[in-house]
Amino acid sequence: MTIVTNDENELVPTRLVTRWRVCIDYRKLNEATRKDHFPLPFMDQMLERLAGNEYYCFLDGFSGTFQRCMMAIFHDMIEKTMEVFMDDFLVFGNSFSTCLSNLEKMLKRCEDTNLALNWEKSHFMVKEGIVLGHKISKKGIEVDKAKIDVIAKLPHPTTVKGIRSFLGHAGFYRRFIKDFSKISRPMTHLLEKNTPFIFSEECIQAFQTLKKKLTEAPILIAPDWDQPFELMCDASDYAIGQEAVDILTACHTKALPTNDARVVVKFLKSLFARFGTPRAIISDRGTHFCNDKFAKVMSKYGVTHRLATAYHPQTSGQVEVSNRGLKRILERTVGENRASWSDRLDDALWAFRTAYKTPIGCTPYKLVYGKSCHLPIELEHRAY
Repeated sequence: MTIVTNDENELVPTRLVTRWRVCIDYRKLNEATRKDHFPLPFMDQMLERLAGNEYYCFLDGFSGTFQRCMMAIFHDMIEKTMEVFMDDFLVFGNSFSTCLSNLEKMLKRCEDTNLALNWEKSHFMVKEGIVLGHKISKKGIEVDKAKIDVIAKLPHPTTVKGIRSFLGHAGFYRRFIKDFSKISRPMTHLLEKNTPFIFSEECIQAFQTLKKKLTEAPILIAPDWDQPFELMCDASDYAIGQEAVDILTACHTKALPTNDARVVVKFLKSLFARFGTPRAIISDRGTHFCNDKFAKVMSKYGVTHRLATAYHPQTSGQVEVSNRGLKRILERTVGENRASWSDRLDDALWAFRTAYKTPIGCTPYKLVYGKSCHLPIELEHRAY
């Protein structure tokens, strides 16, 4: 590392290039391997847990260490004294001695499991740092200044492809930018025209306004869970009538008669007695999971309770795998117009619940009821 002066006359550390990074094309290997849809931690929740601490240690693992492996090694430390995102390790503490003690425990676990770290990219006992494009410190979460500088220096696009690229990236933050569609309208109108490409003064003004909004907008905002929510559907009587009620009823009465804390706790205790206790349970933010009774049982059995966020349903890997499985079954059984999908939903759910799942090592039916689903021979043959 060396210290250099930037354009604003600030002294900044810069890494000297002493060797080259090797890039390997793994696409053929990826095509030949089985996909593992193991969910990564939610970025917003992880940053909220990290922010507000006095000291941090940033450590980097070598490529090839993945989330499932890290969760298995540090299952009793993650979210309490450290965080892991793929091959990046973060140890934190509210005091120097606490952070140092947490670091010692983490390094001891690395030694015990033969886990190698890249010391050249590690930083110890610092009061702030960059995590996933955000600056964390005792003050909380802030946007990385380097990202703001990059956006501020962007020249206006000169091609249709450039406009599409800019609007695509800016659109990612549209929920943080008030009147996004109104501001970007001159640029989108330019894409709709078949006339020669001319980036007008109006488009330049829109581009500058969006750039300014992007530098002001926070990248992550914690949702306000006290706000009301909406159920979105189309306007037909059939969609908002009995069919929707039947589908919701079918999907929410598989294992539990009611969704109150007492029934949920009783159900979990039966699972623990039958299969043992898991390391962690991931739930939504329903009141039947977020209550003192549920927390007491989790503490008693030593189970970590993690909360999913409605803003990132796509990161819940196993749920997405299940949804894709149900979708494939329905696509093969419904008629050409696909109007009969709701009639086939029960059969699709039955087929999915009685099929062997590699991640859990059994069928969902056996996981819930503790035994295999035995059927008459003709039904077993048809299912096969």
